Formats: sequence, C-alpha cells, structure tokens
Amino acid sequence: MSDRQLINLSRLAKLLGIGRTTLYEWLHSEQLPPAAKIINSRRYWTRQQIEAFLQDQQAERGRR
Repeated sequence: MSDRQLINLSRLAKLLGIGRTTLYEWLHSEQLPPAAKIINSRRYWTRQQIEAFLQDQQAERGRR
C-alpha cells in the first residue's frame, strides 16, 4: 500500500460530502471503518475501504 493511495480526513470528508464536524462525530461513534494507517497521529483510509463503506451504506438505505 503506497502512501499515494491513502485518503486523509479532509479528502474523506469531501468524498463523503460531509463536513469535518460530522466526520469527527462519525469517527467517535464508530460509524466509519477504522483507519488503515496512522502516521504521526493522522488517520488514513484506503480507497477500497471507503468504497466498501459507501456500498454498505447504500445497501442499508435499500433495506429501509
């Protein structure tokens, strides 16, 4: 896994279409998958993690 493939908090918020405050709320309530990598106390996710998360969210909405 190269560092180029990693997504930081700011980029994650943009990809999800949410603000940073909401992102931190989701982190603390464990709605997001755990970070794939932590570098200098900064969290990073892989694109595959985020795509799987989005697919799970869509599937959940379809069940409602």
